[in-house]
Amino acid sequence: MKAFLEDKLAYDMACNLDWSRHICLHDDHINGAVKKEMSHIINYHHQLNQSLLKEEQESELWDSFSIYDFEALHHDNYLRTQSILEQDIPQYTLENNLGFYHNYKIEDLLFDLFQHSAHHRGKISLLFKQLELPAKTHSYLLYKRGL
Repeated sequence: MKAFLEDKLAYDMACNLDWSRHICLHDDHINGAVKKEMSHIINYHHQLNQSLLKEEQESELWDSFSIYDFEALHHDNYLRTQSILEQDIPQYTLENNLGFYHNYKIEDLLFDLFQHSAHHRGKISLLFKQLELPAKTHSYLLYKRGL
C-alpha cells in the first residue's frame, strides 16, 4: 500500500507543480481567483500534514500566497507527506471542525487530499478557459507512460 500511496502522491505533486509553473507563465493575465484556488490547494495539504504531525495550525485554508512561491510550497508539502508515509502509521485520529474526533486510515486521508487537489485544479482550468488562456490537462495514464 505504501508504494501505491507514494506513486499517487508523486502524480498529485507533478500535476500541482505543472499548474504552478503554468500560472507563472501567464502571470500578466490571471486573476485573483486563480491565485486563490492554487493557494487553497497548498493550504489544504499543509493543514493535513500539520494535523497528522500533531502541529498547531499556522494558516487558514484560504490564505493567499505569491504565485512565485507555489512551487516551493508544493515541494515542502510533498516532502512532509513523504516523511509521514515513512512513519508507517496506518491510522490517525483527527479532530473535525466541530471538535469531534474520528479515526482515519492514511490511505483514506491521502485519497481525500488527491480528490481535493484534482477538484481545485479543475476549477483553475475553468478559470483559465474563462480568461481565454490555455488550460492544462492531466492524465494519470500519460503520466505513467512518461516515467
